[in-house]
Order: sequence, then structure tokens, then C-alpha cells
Amino acid sequence: MLDLATATVDGKNAAASAARRHRTILANAMDYAVERGMLDTSPIRVLKWTAPKVSSQVDRRSVGNPRQARALLAAVGAQQPSGPRLVAFFAVMYYAGLLPEEAINLRRDNLVLPPRVWDEDGQQRQEPPDDQDWGELHLRGATPDAAASGPTTAVCVSGGSSSTARRATPALCPLTPN
Repeated sequence: MLDLATATVDGKNAAASAARRHRTILANAMDYAVERGMLDTSPIRVLKWTAPKVSSQVDRRSVGNPRQARALLAAVGAQQPSGPRLVAFFAVMYYAGLLPEEAINLRRDNLVLPPRVWDEDGQQRQEPPDDQDWGELHLRGATPDAAASGPTTAVCVSGGSSSTARRATPALCPLTPN
């Protein structure tokens, strides 16, 4: 029964997190059967079972490459009226590696950008040199629950900081993606 609970419908091994969750559900059901007097002991609790290892390696096929990311951002930008705002949202997730709940909570005061350089000849401000075009993101919170209030905006439902605890240091991000 445990083998069936930790496998997919086609019989392959389930993902490590799903296998653990399914085993826990099965163990709780067996405990309930013991509590109701249907079983003397829980057969799941006495089994020696080791959870599958969780792979920390990212499958490269599931992550877009820079060319695909630029094409996606261009397609998103073409969508009106919310495209330009969504480009910033998806770009900061791709280039800075933010989670959606971190990106949705990002504000202008969370950014530290290098100063623009004054060009005496052109009498205008220019972007900093390529070797100095890094900024910092200071993440102060995350919004794990966001509800759509319309087609172009999102409203924060609760402001927690559950996922930002793992990001105690500022993230350095290029200002101009290549």
C-alpha cells in the first residue's frame, strides 16, 4: 500500500515532496483507524521507510535561456494596457531571481542604483560604465497571497515575510540585461 501511495498513477516514483506527503496522509489514516478500533496498530508506523532524496539541481530544460527571456519580455510588453508593468515584474524575477511574492512587493525605495554619469560634451546624463552598472535590491518583505483586483493590477491581501528570511543580504543585479 505504501508503494502505491508513493508512486504516480503510471507506477513511476513520485517526487520526493509528494511521496512524503502521501506517506504522511496514509499514516494519519491508519492512526485514525487505530483510534476508531478498526486496527490494533498502525502498520505504517512500524515500517522502516526512508524518504526519497530531494534533488537540488535545476533541470536546465525547465529554465528559459536569455534569448527566450528577451522574447518573452518583448511579447509581454506588447500586451496592452498592462504589458509594460508586467515586463518589469517578469524581468526582475528572471534577471534577479526573485520569487513572485518578492517581486510583487518590490518598490522604488528597495532599489539602490548607481548614479548616472554627467557627460560634459553631450550635456546629459548617461548610464554608468559597464563595469559599474550593478544595483542592489533590498528585500524587506514578501506578499505570499495576492488577489487580482482587475485585469491590470494586483492588491496585497497579506504582507508576510515568510520567504524573505532566506534572503538576508542584498541581491546584486545588472541594470541592463544582455
